[in-house]
Amino acid sequence: MLYGKKSDKRSYGRLVALLLLILMIASLLPAPADSAEERTITIRHPNGGEVLIAGSTYRISWFISDSGGYIHLYYTTEGDDEYEFIDIMANNPSHGMGWYDWQVPPNVNSTHCKVHVAWVSSLLPPVTIYATDTSDENFTIKQDVVITFKETPSVVSYGKYYLTTFDLYDPRGMVAGLRFSWKVDNGSGWTSWQDLPGNFDFYDPHRGWIWWTPSYYESADAQMRVQALASDRTTVLSEDFTSTFKVISPSITLIQPDGGVTLVGGSTYTIKWRTSEDPEEVILGVHIQYSLDGGSNWNSLGYLANTFEYDWTVPNVASSRVRVRVASFYGEWYTYDIDESSGDNRIITDPNTPTVTLIDPNPPVDGGVVMGSGERFPIRYSVTGAGNIDSIRIDYSTNNGSTYTTIDTITGTFPGIYYWTVPEVDTYQGRIRLVMHSSSYPDMTVVSNHAFYIFNTIEFNRPPVAMAGDDLTAQEGETVHLSAYGSYDPDGDPLTYTWTQIEPDFLEADLSDPHSPAPYFTPEGLTSFPVTFLFELEVSDGYDHEGVLLYNVDRVRVTVTPRPPTLLSFTPDTGWEGTPLTLSGLEMRGAEVYIGDTRILRIPDDPYPANPDPDHTFNLTIPSSVPPGKYHISLKTPTSESISSGEIEIFPRPTWNFNYGLGFHNPTRHLLSYPWIPWDEGRYKDAFGNQVYLTAWVCIGIPYWTPWDGWGCVGYEVEEPFAPDPIAAIYYGAVFCWIARFGECYGMSSTALLFYHGDISVSDYDPPGSTKPSQLENGGELRRLVDWRQGSEMSAEVLNAYLETLISGLVPSSDITGLGLWVNTVKSYIDSGELGIATMICSEGAHAVVPYAYQEDGDKIRFYVYDSNREQFSDEATAIEYCINGNDANDNPPYIEIDRSGIYWEWSFRSADGSLWKSKVGLAFVPYHVIAGDRTLPLSIEGITQLLAGDATVRVENEEGNVSGVGEDGEILWGIEGAAPLPIFSGKGYLPQSYYLP
Repeated sequence: MLYGKKSDKRSYGRLVALLLLILMIASLLPAPADSAEERTITIRHPNGGEVLIAGSTYRISWFISDSGGYIHLYYTTEGDDEYEFIDIMANNPSHGMGWYDWQVPPNVNSTHCKVHVAWVSSLLPPVTIYATDTSDENFTIKQDVVITFKETPSVVSYGKYYLTTFDLYDPRGMVAGLRFSWKVDNGSGWTSWQDLPGNFDFYDPHRGWIWWTPSYYESADAQMRVQALASDRTTVLSEDFTSTFKVISPSITLIQPDGGVTLVGGSTYTIKWRTSEDPEEVILGVHIQYSLDGGSNWNSLGYLANTFEYDWTVPNVASSRVRVRVASFYGEWYTYDIDESSGDNRIITDPNTPTVTLIDPNPPVDGGVVMGSGERFPIRYSVTGAGNIDSIRIDYSTNNGSTYTTIDTITGTFPGIYYWTVPEVDTYQGRIRLVMHSSSYPDMTVVSNHAFYIFNTIEFNRPPVAMAGDDLTAQEGETVHLSAYGSYDPDGDPLTYTWTQIEPDFLEADLSDPHSPAPYFTPEGLTSFPVTFLFELEVSDGYDHEGVLLYNVDRVRVTVTPRPPTLLSFTPDTGWEGTPLTLSGLEMRGAEVYIGDTRILRIPDDPYPANPDPDHTFNLTIPSSVPPGKYHISLKTPTSESISSGEIEIFPRPTWNFNYGLGFHNPTRHLLSYPWIPWDEGRYKDAFGNQVYLTAWVCIGIPYWTPWDGWGCVGYEVEEPFAPDPIAAIYYGAVFCWIARFGECYGMSSTALLFYHGDISVSDYDPPGSTKPSQLENGGELRRLVDWRQGSEMSAEVLNAYLETLISGLVPSSDITGLGLWVNTVKSYIDSGELGIATMICSEGAHAVVPYAYQEDGDKIRFYVYDSNREQFSDEATAIEYCINGNDANDNPPYIEIDRSGIYWEWSFRSADGSLWKSKVGLAFVPYHVIAGDRTLPLSIEGITQLLAGDATVRVENEEGNVSGVGEDGEILWGIEGAAPLPIFSGKGYLPQSYYLP
């Protein structure tokens, strides 16, 4: 299956026609009589009217009268007698029919196609043509594969990837792959077609796009081609071409130090470079390095912005082989182009060492400086150790230093500039040489690193020099004026100006007129950090200049400091982990938020639904990283800081309250019931069982009596309650019955502890489905539990534990005495996880709470508590609401604070109504194992000598005249040593009415 290309169709067609003519003449020769008239060949397909698909396989078939000889096959696409050769094959028909599988030529689209067949006797002359035939009518070859470019770039640069898209029409699936190629003209003529850089020689035809980057060409024209290939990877089914596009890849040139420069160790030297045109903004920056050994080893000065200049602090290391290298980079620190010093430079450590450096003319490339004959050109140089220099001779050469002519010899002072009248000569090989002579140091010679041009009879025009001015600084909102007035044209041609912003890419400067010599702009939209705007100035004199243009562009930096943020206020002024915090201020976008020394976050630059105006209002949540304490809030940027006038107090998150606190307020019960009939129910019985009754002793068996044990029983003993115990009844009437009248803080606290320890379950109480105690209702079995738990505080076990810590607090405090004992006891039970109930008695009232955490800060220690009077802190959402909107007494988790600075430590507690409770005595503590343990009625407790009830102002005086009780002003009196009020802790403001008297 072969086919030919119609690269020169007409000449090839004439050749085929001539061949056919020869065959026809040969057919006139006498043929063997036995077979000449019997041989025939007739085309069967394609014989006219068929439609063939370009690039497909089609079976050409014919009828033939006999076997033997060979078949020549030809085709035409123009319906004429000029045929193109297809193939030759041996004539081996089957049942009078022959055929050939023809690969229809691709890229053909014609309706005037025919096939010609010729049956010949042999491959070599003499050849006898037995028979021929041609398609009776035209058939069609239709192109069924079409590849076309869609999106193509107009300018490309090495190092940047470009999207090129294409459309492929291939309904029969004939295309197996695509081949992309290109050709380039960089000024020396077009190359042949070459593979496109990358793996695009057999590309997936179904993608519809390629990402590619060109090879490095500083400046070139290019064209791209795509070919649709069949499965053999050679048959081209369709192709398309792009328009010509530009390849521009910026180069980099080191301006100074290019060689022959003397540097003083410890001084600052400005490294200068230039990059050529970069329309695609490929270059991201430059990498600067220096070497002290001629380039064997390099030291990095860093990856920097492409500002054309860098102030280098010269190392204080003597070297005569100093080189500097600059490399532009792209992408992720990939090197783009490199240039380095053309020759060695020098570092001296003693600035008095005599040296000379040629500054100008010392171009970094040949032709970098152009002079006109007769001009006065300023030869510039610099020296060190001028006092040790005898003379400097200035020479010039017009043949790259083969010979020199002396211009002048300078002695005495060395001003650094000499005006030279340029000679009348045309040369592309100009050089300046400075020869320094010193009587006490070695002589020194420096020469231009590259040639400059001098034109006398040759017409020339020099490119202009751009001067963008010194770098500037400004404040956000301040108008910045750029200036190109220092720019000039050596030939005096008028200039045009173009200012382009190079950096940053995230903030655009709105220049008043980018083509003005002095445009201005007002920087706005900065966030928290200074922004350096980098502008490139390009000047033009209207002429096209050959060679490398180095000085027609310059760059200037404008560093803008943002307006400082101002924090005006914040709410709330208390909180804990998870509490919303709102900041209000000015220019807050981008500022870092600090609570004390803890960094919280950076305020985003852009608004979002939760913070639609971050410049003025910002909402955040207090994180867990802020420890408890009082802090100022500050907004910080790299250049400023704004500190709040007030403080926020961060508390520990009251997790214990959220998990175990009851969700209803400290309730009251006018009377707690006493079931006078033993088989009835009541809270007195719930708390103390059958202790509240008289019981009958019954022996079912044989009773006996002994002097040491009294009555006993051999058999079964039964104690059966039958009537109220008279002493228990008195105790009930004096204390128990009204112990919940003003509140049930002890009952609430002990119930919360039962939930905490898992001794009762939330699922046992209403409403069903509750998962936390805070969700339970104040009623039913839960209320019954709270009621009798309130009464259980009068058990002998609780009283003993209570009195033990309460009375010990009457002595001066230390770690083991007074309040110190209470502090350490409570800390130990918190650390162990057991917890317990703390009780407070002072002139303001009596209260019971559950301490669950503590926080120490110098002389102060806080015990955070569950307070049944603050049910809002049992639910996190409600607690946060109170934190934000509550008063000072209820905007933070409740706590008891101990001041340990005096001989007698002092405790304080802010109650729910805002009043401050405080005293040096009156704290007690009952551990949970006592609370949940046995309960015994204190009917015979040693030390109870008197029960006082009914009058809150009753006072007791002993024989020494000391008084305990409640004074006329409501203050609790502690005059009798060892005496203490009994812990009837029912609610805020309710003073005790019973006392323990020794």
